[in-house]
Amino acid sequence: KKNAKKDLPWSQYQLGRVLCQTQPTGRPLTGATRDATKLLRKAARKNHPAALLALGLCWREGHGCNQNLEEARRCIEEGMALDYDCRLAEEGNKLLVSVAKMYKSKKSPEALESAKEILEPIARENNGTSFTRAFLDARYQMGILAANYEGNYKTALEWL
Repeated sequence: KKNAKKDLPWSQYQLGRVLCQTQPTGRPLTGATRDATKLLRKAARKNHPAALLALGLCWREGHGCNQNLEEARRCIEEGMALDYDCRLAEEGNKLLVSVAKMYKSKKSPEALESAKEILEPIARENNGTSFTRAFLDARYQMGILAANYEGNYKTALEWL
């Protein structure tokens, strides 16, 4: 806490992450999420990649802020871009897939297009040589979009 007050991004991220931890009920600790989001924003402004991913999760879930999928996507993508040694790539991709699923659930043409924009690069990653959970989930979601929303079963099968 002392280092977070000294404006050190790593400490702000760690304290923000601890404050975001959920109770066994799955709900965030009461009153702590706004403080956590403030700390994560401070660390994110200093380009801390993990803080950006954590802040993206807050935006996605509406923890300590109003839910905003555009901000969630922006934070996650920015955090992944700053993660030079790619330690956060799989976690970032999983978060992006979850954001795409939330877009998909809205079922508007704009939301479905946003979901597709997020999913397609992940689904094409490494030309299918890296079978990570995010890669497989993105391919599955692209297949569902092609079949259920575009009526293109041939493309759906190619994704699946």
